Amino acid sequence: MFNAAVVCTDASPASYQLMSVVPRLHQFGIERIALACVCDTPVGSTEESQLMRRLSEQRDTLEAAGFDVEFALERGSVSRAIDQIAERANADIVVVGIEGYGRNAHVLIHGLDDAASAHLSHPLLSLRVSSKSDGAMHLLRHTPMLSKVLLAVDFTSASLGAIEMAESMVGKGLISEIALLHVCEGSNASTQERFALRAVGERLRHAGKVRVTEEFSHGDASEAIMSRAHAGDVTLTLTGSRGHGMYTGLMMGSVCAEIVRHLQGPLLSMQPGRVATSGQLTA
Repeated sequence: MFNAAVVCTDASPASYQLMSVVPRLHQFGIERIALACVCDTPVGSTEESQLMRRLSEQRDTLEAAGFDVEFALERGSVSRAIDQIAERANADIVVVGIEGYGRNAHVLIHGLDDAASAHLSHPLLSLRVSSKSDGAMHLLRHTPMLSKVLLAVDFTSASLGAIEMAESMVGKGLISEIALLHVCEGSNASTQERFALRAVGERLRHAGKVRVTEEFSHGDASEAIMSRAHAGDVTLTLTGSRGHGMYTGLMMGSVCAEIVRHLQGPLLSMQPGRVATSGQLTA
């Protein structure tokens, strides 16, 4: 599925919790990790020395978990630096930790705010981390991440990458159950919407042995997606990163922003065309 990942860190105490759940990425087939810390403001020699020590500690943790790890301390634009690191490492995915909920939620790398995230060109896996033994950490540590995938579909080209990703996962036998969800603009699904979602379901069933349910909701898109994701059986939410209404920019549209800030489980946002253009991701 995936082969290499960029794991972002700010070397904070919470980022050590992220390192404790990164071994779950073996489920995706990830073997190589580029551990990235980007400073968007100047740092002194003492602070840089401390950062390097913490990065070394986190590298050791990941190597002990069976990954081939290199780490980089970069300066400048966060999104540009992360993309450059990903290109150098031939990485397929960028992994970030999210600490806190609601307005207190923040990404565990300095400067990677909503606007910067919108310019990342790689798929983004957001993992909720906490220093406490809450439900999110228990889910990450003890539940296979690919047990049941919630695939939110809006029928635009933006969600094609997410559909192709799910199709590839099914083809490789990584997923046995998928819940397709479309949030209707009206109170009920139109005939066209039902036909389109059924077509996506048939496409996934054709890819391999998988149980697919086709579900519709209406009203606020972020609330509908999170309500379904928190139903108790979903272990990964998969979406396209751009589109109309639901996905108007990675973490910038109100829906994606709300999902990132409140979703307990992992969220994988696919960029349009990434599956089709990356040899590592195609089935």
